[in-house]
Amino acid sequence: MNGLEQLLTDIVRNAAISATKAPDIDITIERNNGKRFPHHYQANIVRISKLMTGTPMPKTAELLTAKMLEVDKTKIIKKVEFSKPGFLNIFLNPESIFQYLTEMNSDPRLGVPRDTSPKRVVVDYSSPNTSKEMHVGHLRSTIIGDSLANLYEFLGHNTLRVNHIGDWGKQFGMLIAYIKIQHEDFLEHPDRYTLADFATWYKEATALGKKYEEFQELSRLEVVQLQNGNETNHKMWEVICDISRRAYQELYDTLGISKELKEIPESFYNPRLPEIIAELASKHLIVESGSKSLPIPKKAKAKVDTGAKEGEKATAEAKAEEEKPEKEELNPGLLENYHAKIAQLTKEAQKNLYQKDEEEAAPPTERLAKGMKVNDPTKKALPDDDPEKKYFFMLQKRDGGYNYNTTDLAAIDYRSKIQKADEIVYVTDGGQAHHFQVLFDCAKVGGYLPDHVKTTHVPFGLVLGPDGLKYRSRSGETEKLIDLIDAAKRRTIEAIREKATEGSELISDSVIDAIAIGNIKFADLATDAKKNYRFDVKKMTSFEGRTATYLLYSVARANAIIAKSDKDLSKIQENPKFALETAEEMHLALSLLEFPKAIQNMKDTLGPHRLAEYLYEIAVQFASFYTKCKVQGSDREDERLLLCDLYRRTMNLGLPILGISSIASRM
Repeated sequence: MNGLEQLLTDIVRNAAISATKAPDIDITIERNNGKRFPHHYQANIVRISKLMTGTPMPKTAELLTAKMLEVDKTKIIKKVEFSKPGFLNIFLNPESIFQYLTEMNSDPRLGVPRDTSPKRVVVDYSSPNTSKEMHVGHLRSTIIGDSLANLYEFLGHNTLRVNHIGDWGKQFGMLIAYIKIQHEDFLEHPDRYTLADFATWYKEATALGKKYEEFQELSRLEVVQLQNGNETNHKMWEVICDISRRAYQELYDTLGISKELKEIPESFYNPRLPEIIAELASKHLIVESGSKSLPIPKKAKAKVDTGAKEGEKATAEAKAEEEKPEKEELNPGLLENYHAKIAQLTKEAQKNLYQKDEEEAAPPTERLAKGMKVNDPTKKALPDDDPEKKYFFMLQKRDGGYNYNTTDLAAIDYRSKIQKADEIVYVTDGGQAHHFQVLFDCAKVGGYLPDHVKTTHVPFGLVLGPDGLKYRSRSGETEKLIDLIDAAKRRTIEAIREKATEGSELISDSVIDAIAIGNIKFADLATDAKKNYRFDVKKMTSFEGRTATYLLYSVARANAIIAKSDKDLSKIQENPKFALETAEEMHLALSLLEFPKAIQNMKDTLGPHRLAEYLYEIAVQFASFYTKCKVQGSDREDERLLLCDLYRRTMNLGLPILGISSIASRM
C-alpha cells in the first residue's frame, strides 16, 4: 500500500509527463495543515508550466487537471482548483480516505510492505576499543546503527549486526608492559579487575610512554610478543578482552541494544592480513617504500584532496573545543624501581623474540612475504616526505605491522565473500568519511569488493553539552557513557515526580529505566545524524517538546482512553467505520496514512531522524485530537476509538525501529 501523498505525487507526475512528453518530472506535493481545508494537498506546477512553452499558467493548470482526473483510477481526487502564482489545490474524496484508513487498519504492518527483493545486509556499528570505557562518541554509533539494523529487519532483509571491536594493536603492548611492571599477579587474580581499572592503567601507560623512551621500546616488544603468540602475553590479552566484553554487554543490555549484535573484532582478521599483502603483490598493485601501500585510484584522488570536507562539516564548529586534552598523570608509585623493571622486562622480551634464528624470529607477516617481489616495476618508490605519499593507501608499516586500512580491506573481503553481503553499512563519526571513500575505491581495485555489493558510510557529528561545546565531565575529561545514562535516569525520575499528582500510580523501575533510555535515544535520533547535537538532560526528559517522554506519554494516554471505554474494541474492529468530521480528526487520519512514506524516507536517506520527526508530528496531531474531540461517551465513540487504536499501533511499530521499548508507554 502506497501512502496517500505518494499516490497523489504519482498521479500529478503521470499527468505532467503526459502533458509535456518529458521523460520524467520531479513533483513536490505538500499537505495543507489549515483548519478550513484539512483534506487538501497542494502541488507546485511552476516547473511544469515552463516545460509547456507558450502556455499560460491558468491553461497549464486546466490541462493538468484534466490529465490528473484521467489517470486517477482510484477516484481519490474530488476536485482540483488553481491558485496563483502556480499551485494546484487537490481536494480529496472523503470516501477514498475512509477506504485507505480501512485498508491500513486491517494490515498488521499498517501499509508498509516487505521488500520484494530481500538482501543480505551487514550493519557495522558501535565498535568500542577493548580496555577502554565506552564514551558519548560510542553512543551515537550504537544507537544509530541499531536503529538502521532494526529498519532493515522490519523491511524483510537478512540483517547481520557486526561489532568491529578494536581488540588489537599497540595499545595492548603498552597495557601489558604496564601490568607487568605494576601488577605482577594479574593472571593469578583476574576477577579483581574491571574495565575502569584498564582505562586508568592505559592513561598512566600513555603518560609513561611520553616520559620514557625505554617504556615505548618495551611496549613495542610486548606487542610483538603478543603477535608472535607468547603464552603469557596472550593470556593477559584474553583476560583484558573478556572483562571488556562483559562490561560492554552490560551497557548494551542497559541501552536495549539487539542481542543479535555479533562481535567480530579486529583480531579475527589477523590471519588474513599477510594474504592480503601477498595477493595485491601478485597483482603488481603494491608500491614498496619501506612500508607497503596500495596506490589510490585516480578517481579517488580528489576525495583525498578535499580531506573529507563533507564528513567533517558536521564536526567543524566543535573542533576547537575538542582540542582540550584529557589529563595524563603519572602515579608516583610507578617510578619506584622503574628503570630496573624496564631493563629486566626488556631483556626477557628480547630473549623470547630473538633466541631463534632470524628467519623464525621475524614477525609472521614478514616470514610469509619474505622472498616475494612486491614492487610494481612500473612504479618508483617514494621517499617518506614526498607529497605524493598522500595518494597511497598504506597497508603494512616498515616494521611489518599492519594498520586499520589492512584490517578494513580484510573485513570487506570477508563480508562480501564469506558472509555474502549485498550491502554493507558503516556507522562511524564524520571524521572518517574520506577513509571510507578511499577504502571502498581501493577495495574495488584490489578485487575485494564486487560490483554488486553496495557500500555506504553513515557519518555522524559530535555530542555537545548544553553550552554547545564538546560534552565533557566536570573534571574536563570525555564523559563516560555509563555516567551519561545515570544522569538521564535521575532526571527522568525527577520529571515523573514533578508531573505526578496525588493518588497517581507508582511507576516501576523497569518502566522508568525504559523511559530514560528512550529519552537518550530519541534525543539523538531526532537530530540529523550528520549534525552535532546537544545532550541536554533536562530538555530530553521533559513531558513537552521533542522527547521520548512526550511520545510515550501520548501512547499511554491512547491506551488509557481505550481501557476506560465501555466499548469492546475487538467488536468495533469486526466492522470498522471511520468518520472524520472535524479538522483534528482529518489531520490525525491523514498523518497516520503517511506512515509508509516515513519508513520509505528513512530507508532512502538512512536517516532515523526522518522517522523520529514523523512520530513526533503524529504525537502532536494526537494531542490536538484528544484535546478537541471527546471520545468516551460521545455519539462518535466507536470511530474515535478506532483512531486512538490506529495511532497507538503506528507508534508501537515506529518506536521499536528507533530502539525505544514499548514497555515505556505503561505510565
